Amino acid sequence: MQKSLKWALGIFFTFMAISIIYGFIAEPKPIAESKQATEKEADLVEVPVIEESTIINNWQYNESVDEMRGTTTYTAITTSRNNVHLSSPYTGGTDLSIIVRHSDELNNEVLVVTNNGQLWCEYRNCIMTVKFDDKDIEQYPMSRAAGGSSEAMFLDGSEDIFINKLKDSKTTMLEIGFYNNGDQQFTLDTENLDWQH
Repeated sequence: MQKSLKWALGIFFTFMAISIIYGFIAEPKPIAESKQATEKEADLVEVPVIEESTIINNWQYNESVDEMRGTTTYTAITTSRNNVHLSSPYTGGTDLSIIVRHSDELNNEVLVVTNNGQLWCEYRNCIMTVKFDDKDIEQYPMSRAAGGSSEAMFLDGSEDIFINKLKDSKTTMLEIGFYNNGDQQFTLDTENLDWQH
C-alpha cells in the first residue's frame, strides 16, 4: 500500500515537472519583444503619411500634392454656425460650407457644399444670395458640379471678387435653394481668411 502511494506520488510529481518545463518552453514572447518584431515588420511596409489640416480661427486649410503631375491644390474651408432642418427624407441638421480652392490648372474656385440634402436651382436662374457683414445684399451666379453631384455648386465667375469680400468680412450670410425645401439661409464666420493665391 505504501509502495503504491509512493509510486502514485512519484508519477504525479513527474507530470508536474514536465508541465512546468513545457510551460517555460511554450511561453509566449514578452510584449516588448513582440512589439519590436511588429515594428521591424512595419519598417518593410511603406505607409503613406497624410498631412493634417491646419485650423486657424474659423478656417481649415489644407494642401494636397499630386506627385504624378507635380501640382498642389490649396483649400480653405469654413462651415455655417447654424443648421437648418429639411423635410423628409432628410434627418438631422443640414449645414453649408464655403470652400475656396486653388490649383495650377483651374486657379481660384469657390464652391458651396452641404452635408445633407440637395442643392437646387433653376437652370436659367441659378443664383446664390449673399450678404457680407451689414453691407447690401448681392447675388452671384452659380453652376452645378460637373460630375452631377447635388451636394455642391460652384460660383460661376467673380471668384476673385468674392474671395476679396470674404477676406474683408467677419460674417457672411448665404441663401441658396434646396430641392423640395426652398431657399435656406446660413450664417458663416468668415473673419481672418488667409488666402494668398
